[in-house]
Amino acid sequence: MLSQFFRSSRQKIYSYISNNYKFILIIFALFLIFQIVEFGQGERISKRLQDCSYVSVLTPIRMPDTHSVFFNYEYQGKKNKGYTIVGAEDVGYLYTKTEILHSRFFVRISCFNPKMFSVVWDIKVPDSLTFVPKNGWDKIPYGLDKTVDISK
Repeated sequence: MLSQFFRSSRQKIYSYISNNYKFILIIFALFLIFQIVEFGQGERISKRLQDCSYVSVLTPIRMPDTHSVFFNYEYQGKKNKGYTIVGAEDVGYLYTKTEILHSRFFVRISCFNPKMFSVVWDIKVPDSLTFVPKNGWDKIPYGLDKTVDISK
């Protein structure tokens, strides 16, 4: 009885695919195009930030779920708000919302567009660092960028 159910289900799936293969190919092509565009956009942002960027401190303000982070950062005397996605590849597999919300991170901000930024998840801002210059730093301050353990 159960094997008959699986056999009929398999036949239905094969029938659906053979009747709708164009639709499935279109969906696959759109997904592939989206991935290519997304990768290209990330590369452009990285290039622009390498050309000219400043470093400031990011303070998470809320996480409606385990992947979305809303935060504040100051740049040129103005408080800016931002949003980004965080994942295990950024902060490790055992991260929690509480851990992220109670930490501060460095953020690289474009010289030309303060809404273009990249969060440096690898380096947490120490509690002893309380002053952020109005225009940020040219690089991560006090040699903290050399303290990253690349084995993680």
